[in-house]
Amino acid sequence: MTAATTNADQVLGILEEAGVEQVFTCPGTTEVPLLDASVARQGVRFVLATHEAAAVAMADGYARASGRPGVALLHANVGMTNGLAMVEAARVGRSPVLVLNGTKPTGLRNRRTFTATPGSAGVAAPFTVAAMEAGSAASLPADLAEALAATRGSRRGPVYLGLAQDLLAQAATGRAAGAQSDREVTGPAGDEAIDAVARHLVAAERVAIVAGSDLARAGVTREIEQLAELLPAPVFEPPWRDVERETVDTAGERYCGLLSDGADLLDGAVVLVVGTPAFQEPDDGPCLLPDSARVVHVTEPGTAIQPGASVLPGDVGRTVELLATRVREHARAAGGEDGRDAERAYWTDSVRREHRRRLEKALGGPGRDAGGGAADPAGERDLISTVTLCRVLDEWRNRADPVVADAVTATATLLRALPRGAGPFYATGSGSLGWGLGAAVGVALARPDERVHALVADGVFQFGIQAVRTAVAEGAPVTWIVLNNRSYHAVRLALRGYGGAAARTGTYPCSDLGDTDVAALARAFGAYGRRVSELSQLPAALDEAGSRPGPSVVEVMVAADTANPAR
Repeated sequence: MTAATTNADQVLGILEEAGVEQVFTCPGTTEVPLLDASVARQGVRFVLATHEAAAVAMADGYARASGRPGVALLHANVGMTNGLAMVEAARVGRSPVLVLNGTKPTGLRNRRTFTATPGSAGVAAPFTVAAMEAGSAASLPADLAEALAATRGSRRGPVYLGLAQDLLAQAATGRAAGAQSDREVTGPAGDEAIDAVARHLVAAERVAIVAGSDLARAGVTREIEQLAELLPAPVFEPPWRDVERETVDTAGERYCGLLSDGADLLDGAVVLVVGTPAFQEPDDGPCLLPDSARVVHVTEPGTAIQPGASVLPGDVGRTVELLATRVREHARAAGGEDGRDAERAYWTDSVRREHRRRLEKALGGPGRDAGGGAADPAGERDLISTVTLCRVLDEWRNRADPVVADAVTATATLLRALPRGAGPFYATGSGSLGWGLGAAVGVALARPDERVHALVADGVFQFGIQAVRTAVAEGAPVTWIVLNNRSYHAVRLALRGYGGAAARTGTYPCSDLGDTDVAALARAFGAYGRRVSELSQLPAALDEAGSRPGPSVVEVMVAADTANPAR
């Protein structure tokens, strides 16, 4: 780190030492000391976004794809509040995002004035795992070190740090020696507890595994797949809102889909829930598992626990490794003498057969013809179904390339229809519309040698469109595939479910997005854009988009026939 002359220089030096390479920002005057300090520094590069929500989503995507902290720099109270929806997405995804907020000088901290509101950290607190303000010029280095460490602490997630403009501009007084976080490093669950769970799994007549997004983050996906083969046990993913990244290979022999599609099959089973907080589904109850299921929850300390579960709290990666070893030892000692291995294998196969039957029914449901099209309500043309889009995309893409998904009501269908496991996958169940635009840019900048394929809804595109400008400026290798059903379909589904006047008359207020030409909007920003309304056009459009070095948008006119059973 080069010698710091101001606290702003010191901030950039600390970020550089932490492995931060990009800072995503929509700046204003309070960030000027940091912008000026960046001129003489090469280690940390500022990436301009034209909306704060896009900046935070970019930082989130970058953090998920790189494994390093993603940093967003926001301007004053107005910029901070603009970005909070995407801070919520990072919180739900437990993504290590540091939100730096340039605030008015310390003398105005407790006053309500232009772009200043008392208690900004308190406003940010519900959306973060920690929220703080640099207290003084002397404490700023330690405060920043603490904030960085908190993003990857036991609760992992976004952290807010307010940086007053006058503190940043002051001359550096010398970095506090050994400014470190006091947050302890999480170890595995206790040895006796792990051994007891291993014995329980080996002795059980029925065992199922729910594999969450923390497995990929911890690098133990393969261990869980091996554990499923050893027991044997069917493997489910959490409900769709909780699938934030790749979990297990969906083509694997033991894979049985989303838990929300098959929870009723687990009656009387021991269910090992690994690497995911308590499920966000269903909306009307705390647990979608049968009451007779006995749940063991392996998760990081500080995360929400599945109701009624026995808990193995600790580092998920190390706990899974130890658990797999102990299960292997106890299974070898048991030697299948009591016939339970055969019983579990028969039950596992029956669960997987039922999963396949249900999946075929779900993906071949009403509104889709044999060619994958669906009738347009206006009767103008045949539209492309989400299932058919997934099939064509899978045949066309390099499966090792990253995929970003933010398709709202179509997300569950995407998870069912698009094979996953060979490459990185990033999604959100936060409800923060627009995330998929910015997140895709962050992923692309973290993995510049790969093509990012982002599947987003038309409403999502309109929320996050500012990210296209950044992608063009950065030459980001990303293709957004926009599923355009010309509506806020979630609103229509909710009105139908409500069963009132809207459902009776077929009139759905505030859900019609009109025939916005998304491809033309992309071209206006300088990206390649093409609208596809017929299946025969889709492969050529994808080829053209993929052959271009920078960003591209393929707008696919899809049928509004997708309902999320998991909602």
